[in-house]
Amino acid sequence: MGEIGFVGLGEMGLPMARNLLSKGCKTRIFDIRREPVNELTALGATGSATIKEIGTICEIIVIMARTTEQVEGIVQGKEGLLETCGKGACIIIMSTIDPLAVRRMAAKAKEKSIEIIDAPVSGGRQGAEAASLSIMVGGDEKTFQKVLPILEKLGKKISYLGSYGMGEVAKITNNLLLLIHMNAAYEAISLAAKAGLTTESLLKAVGPSTGNSWVLDHWDMVTSWKLNYKPEGTLDLIYKDFLLAFKLAQDLQIPLHLGAEASQLGRY
Repeated sequence: MGEIGFVGLGEMGLPMARNLLSKGCKTRIFDIRREPVNELTALGATGSATIKEIGTICEIIVIMARTTEQVEGIVQGKEGLLETCGKGACIIIMSTIDPLAVRRMAAKAKEKSIEIIDAPVSGGRQGAEAASLSIMVGGDEKTFQKVLPILEKLGKKISYLGSYGMGEVAKITNNLLLLIHMNAAYEAISLAAKAGLTTESLLKAVGPSTGNSWVLDHWDMVTSWKLNYKPEGTLDLIYKDFLLAFKLAQDLQIPLHLGAEASQLGRY
């Protein structure tokens, strides 16, 4: 395997790229910020000055940018990957973005004999650092099998879900459920506290009971997202994905009644 390209070294991308390096992958990196590039080049990565250089050199490229618009620019912008990658290249979109945008990009890529896989992740920065992410994959199954050894260096639970965009659909609906569950947990814990039951006692009682959830099992982590809020941190990423769920619902004309209520949970 040649060099793996990695574009986007933010909250999630930096530890993910670090894991590829620590597991013996030759990695060529790009980010508009110098700090993460400098950190990874000190660990053995090769820095690139442009996305064009990444596309020209690397056959497999991971994208971990923040928004749909950023990914579209990387993939199909001027001197983007569709202009610079050779035939047979594979672009792995690990950002959580609009699934319909993935389908459009995948169709354009196919015209150039380039494959796109969508493989968004769940598990937060903690999972990225521990290489224990859940990875939800959509795209061509043969291409998925080709890149699976790379995904296995980044996560522990990897699910192939079908055609282009299905990984994104799974991820944004996962975070829709997460935010709804967070609302339910805050309501229930507030009620219990007002009635005189401590949070510790409630969690102990609910743990083996039917009202339990991932949110309650990881309550310290969930509450830390609000207590340690920072722009572009975990809560902001959850809200970004939540807005993608609303856009998809509008595109498909599906009402999200509980989702609309859940959007009122403050992130500060």
